[in-house]
Amino acid sequence: MPDLEVDVAALLALASRAERIAERLAHAPTVPPETAEMTGHRVLADRVREFATCCDLTRARIAERLGALGRSLTTIAGELERVDGRIAGQARR
Repeated sequence: MPDLEVDVAALLALASRAERIAERLAHAPTVPPETAEMTGHRVLADRVREFATCCDLTRARIAERLGALGRSLTTIAGELERVDGRIAGQARR
């Protein structure tokens, strides 16, 4: 059976990147409400508000999922290191 090789450092780097992106998205500026009013047209202003709300919700959802992905990758990397350590310990016996 071939050995399974996993680059734990790469997994941790990916986890860190996902969490950083999630953090940036979570704190990204939203579309200011006055932007809609600047259009000078009621229907267009409604569309701008609708678009801004949709973007904000999507951004929040993506940030949440990226944060969860980062945490999951960190957990996986930790478990792989733990299992590898146990296997190495048993091999020394």
